[in-house]
Amino acid sequence: MNKALLKHECRQLKKTTLIWSLAVGLLGLLTIAVFSSLQGDMEQMSEQFAKMGAFADAVGMNKMSIGTIEGYYAVEVSVIFGLGGAMFAASVAINMLSKEEGGHTGEFLYATSVSRGGAVATKFAAVLIALLTFTVICLALFGVGFLILGAGVPLPKFTHFHAMQLLMNVEVAAICFAISAYTAQNLFGLGIGLVLVLYFSDMMARVVPSLEILKTVSPYGFACAADIFSDTKIEPAGIVLGVICIIVALTAAVIHYRKKDLAA
Repeated sequence: MNKALLKHECRQLKKTTLIWSLAVGLLGLLTIAVFSSLQGDMEQMSEQFAKMGAFADAVGMNKMSIGTIEGYYAVEVSVIFGLGGAMFAASVAINMLSKEEGGHTGEFLYATSVSRGGAVATKFAAVLIALLTFTVICLALFGVGFLILGAGVPLPKFTHFHAMQLLMNVEVAAICFAISAYTAQNLFGLGIGLVLVLYFSDMMARVVPSLEILKTVSPYGFACAADIFSDTKIEPAGIVLGVICIIVALTAAVIHYRKKDLAA
């Protein structure tokens, strides 16, 4: 782990992290804050939505009422944070290694005392710091939303949900980080596309019984707010698969990047 490189990468990610954190956090804050003015309508809509079959199953409204703050948070705010957080993770990781080759800065970096393996570890550490910062800022802003609303935070479920979201974001980041080791291009679009595929795979798994295996494959399966807030049992297989995916992706990134011929 190289401290100078870590500080450099954190500075490079500072602006991006701040923009994404404020965008997702403020949007979540506003969504929470307006709940009281919408609660009456939400209670009426909840009964109708619950009867919408596949749509209700896909978004979790068959398990929770959006007329309650927990149900509202699980159905509305969780989508903002779940998609926003994963897209942020993908966007910061997908270019982390490829930028050295694409920007022709690899020659300078690896001419110093920094080994390639050390650089990979340091760069992913910077990604993790960015993800933690993003999570903390968003949670602080969500907390302000609950204060404005005058409602208590369902702390155990709230903590459980965001811990699973952080694990999901690390998994997405690890996959995109590994991709960046194999290319010299900025594949931002691929990273965002991956997030959308994982998200809609989980939704399809909740609607089509024959596709239920996708709930295990997609990290949105173990990080589903509707399941967590409604005390639905979370299958540990998805979490285990997520951890294995992180380890495999990072191992692949290190092995390939150490022997890769970097373009001049």
